[in-house]
Amino acid sequence: MIRTNRLKLIACVGLIIISCGKGLEKQAQEFMELGMFDEAKTFLAEELSKRPKNAELHFLLGKCFLETDELEKAEESFGRATSLTPTISVKIGKTYSEKALTLLRIDEIDKPLSFFATAMNYDSSLKPVIVDALTDSGKVLITTNYYWDAIQLLSASVNYDPSLKEEIASILFNGGKIFIKRGVSKGNNFRIVRNLFMSAFKYDPEMKTEAAKFCIEQAQNAFIEGDDSEFLFSLASEINPDAKLQIANIYFNEAKAKLKEGDNPEGLFSGASRYNPDLKSKIASIYFAEAKAKLQERKRRKALKLFNLVLKYDLDKKLDIEKTKADAGVLRAIAGGLSFEILGVWRSESSLILNLMITNTRKSGKQLSIMSKTRIVDSAGQEYTVSEIILGAPAPPTPGKKSDRTAVYHYPLHSRKQVETWLSFKSVPESAKSISLLEIDCSTLPVGVIAGFPNRFRARLRDIPIPQ
Repeated sequence: MIRTNRLKLIACVGLIIISCGKGLEKQAQEFMELGMFDEAKTFLAEELSKRPKNAELHFLLGKCFLETDELEKAEESFGRATSLTPTISVKIGKTYSEKALTLLRIDEIDKPLSFFATAMNYDSSLKPVIVDALTDSGKVLITTNYYWDAIQLLSASVNYDPSLKEEIASILFNGGKIFIKRGVSKGNNFRIVRNLFMSAFKYDPEMKTEAAKFCIEQAQNAFIEGDDSEFLFSLASEINPDAKLQIANIYFNEAKAKLKEGDNPEGLFSGASRYNPDLKSKIASIYFAEAKAKLQERKRRKALKLFNLVLKYDLDKKLDIEKTKADAGVLRAIAGGLSFEILGVWRSESSLILNLMITNTRKSGKQLSIMSKTRIVDSAGQEYTVSEIILGAPAPPTPGKKSDRTAVYHYPLHSRKQVETWLSFKSVPESAKSISLLEIDCSTLPVGVIAGFPNRFRARLRDIPIPQ
């Protein structure tokens, strides 16, 4: 900074010496060419004191004020210039236009737009130059993080020349397509695409059909290549609500294919029902048939999870599900708004392990606690209290591993959600052929409640065979 000021001072002194026989106006212009506008203002003010009605001097002073960001003073000087010589407005308009172009190159937006508007007020013939500058700058910025500045510039271009609406709409639309191909789930890309598309539709509403079609095509590709499908389907349905049925069918068919391959289709079925609620009964029927098949294969865990999904889509199938479970010999108890179903029983070393599925059948969420008084009574009348409780684990307790988890507290169980549960009982003899009673000691609190009076209850299941 010190070096720069010193160089300026040397240049200023040198220029004064060189300019000593020149007029003040000429000296001021030479300072302006060097970017030394404050020094130029001094010479111009002195010359204006001698020639106050010289329009060119007022113009040059206004130009200096514009360069030093003293905009009100610039307008005052330009106003005096035009009042003395109206034709000088052409030079003033060009000055504002050139200043706007300079600022655009350094990524400023608000001032250039204001200066272009002022330039047009002084000289309307500048419109083609201004429109080209706005359009070209918008094209450059459209694919950058300054997309909003691009929208402003392109919108201003249309305001000056409405015949450009279709061209500007195409630029905005193509910019959105570029961001889609980059991945709409990344960063702010979804918001950027939406803003670009909506701005394009403002100038060409007929583009909506093409945009929705493009989003759907890209979303179908995203099923395989990435995680963008939901964003794109959502945007397509917003752009063209008539596309919802098409989107629902895409989700539905993709879900059926996933199910056939043995993959989890629930996210896709959920998407299908969201875009077309009439598909819910079809989805429930598919899940119901799959659950029955799993029961026949003795895969109770999967069957119970599928039955729970059936009820998500069609509560009227509840009786059919209960009958199917009963026919398949699924043991079940209802207590405290929860369903307790036996998935399996087996021995592991000296322990007897019971595997259950617990389902919240109510609309409100619960925090489930299973207490240490949980017990079984075998066929000989011998009672055993639980030695280990595990909720939410995909595997049973490890034999021989020490654990003091004889109770589990406040496990969150939201509406229609399930949790797989393991109960371990030690020292049950080989002679025990069945469990005459399983009594699960439970308490629940509403989700989000830390302390309060819990709902205490016991779930009882009877005559559970022990495989030999």
